[in-house]
Amino acid sequence: MKHEEFFRKHPVFTAVELDNHLSAMGKAGPRTRESLLEYHRKTGHVILMRRGLYAVIPPGADPDSYQVDPFLVAAKLTRDAVLSYHTALEIHGRAYSVREHLTYSA
Repeated sequence: MKHEEFFRKHPVFTAVELDNHLSAMGKAGPRTRESLLEYHRKTGHVILMRRGLYAVIPPGADPDSYQVDPFLVAAKLTRDAVLSYHTALEIHGRAYSVREHLTYSA
């Protein structure tokens, strides 16, 4: 799987997921991930959400104004995150109101 395919399949990803992808490609050098992420961050293809958590910016979108899907980010905040309570209702279209915050359980 090429890097572009990885980014297409993982709109929000962790550093560990990228490491696994690079290892599967046989490119698991000590600085491979850092240099790849540095290149894609400089070109505006990837933004850092928090340490170890990245979001892909679609081609043609402005990295400064692009709204990353908050449900995808919340689901990746911890390794065992589960969207719960009102957030789960919103995802399934069962909530009667929309809230500004998301709830996840770890």
